[in-house]
Amino acid sequence: MGYYASWVLARSPGRLLVDLPEVRTLFGSRWSRLDDRGDGWHLAVVAPNPHEWSKVGGGIERLVAATGAPVLAAWVSESSCARLVGATPSGLSWSRHLLAYQGMKRGKCGYDHSRFATLRLPEGERPDAADTRTLVKDLLAWSAEAGFTTSRDAIAHVLRSTELDGHDRIDKLVDALGVPYAAEVPMLFEHQELDWWTPWEQGHRAAYRACGRWTTGDDDADPERPWDADHLAFVDLVAASVFGTGASRTELVEHAKRLEEQWAADIAASRPRV
Repeated sequence: MGYYASWVLARSPGRLLVDLPEVRTLFGSRWSRLDDRGDGWHLAVVAPNPHEWSKVGGGIERLVAATGAPVLAAWVSESSCARLVGATPSGLSWSRHLLAYQGMKRGKCGYDHSRFATLRLPEGERPDAADTRTLVKDLLAWSAEAGFTTSRDAIAHVLRSTELDGHDRIDKLVDALGVPYAAEVPMLFEHQELDWWTPWEQGHRAAYRACGRWTTGDDDADPERPWDADHLAFVDLVAASVFGTGASRTELVEHAKRLEEQWAADIAASRPRV
């Protein structure tokens, strides 16, 4: 099974990391995990919804500026590799491409990091072209500026392991950096639930149509339907609510019913007659 996601470690005291607009702009809003790492630090695992691919991406320096704290992020491509980037308020900035099960070895990557990746590279650029050659040193400096206590051996052990895939390496690296674990922040519900299955599914279809137009550059290939914008907004609303800081389940159910009442006849009429 494919596994594609961004891992984002950043500090957001008094506010969940998932509620920062810079996080959604850079990484999307299909959340799958949020950890409270103590003292305002959070670790989020997130991927873009299909309609967000045309908008996400950019440098994590924007998130550093918004939080005033170091940021560590990685794009994990399936489980075959991870592109890790770090930046701090003092100006430290670096990146490193890590192959699964290869330790620190550099090699050819079969994933296109210029398109469907939140930490995008210019088209044609090798993912290891800008690799830092001093990753352990850079991570030690990142950890120190973030206020964590770690060691060269702890970081090197994770980086040199040949037993870790892309996402397991990032997960263990966060621990190796000395970031304490407090608790998992529970999701109150899944993005797609039976209570709002049909409107969310319509939104998801609209999202794939939008992604297809972006991918092909052809706005006429699968044109926008009159109901797409309303259902995409519903998908976004659900994403903003899964950790309890947006709409409640009751409000989402009511919103879903209104969408069905408004658009059911038009959607049914658009289906081919057999």
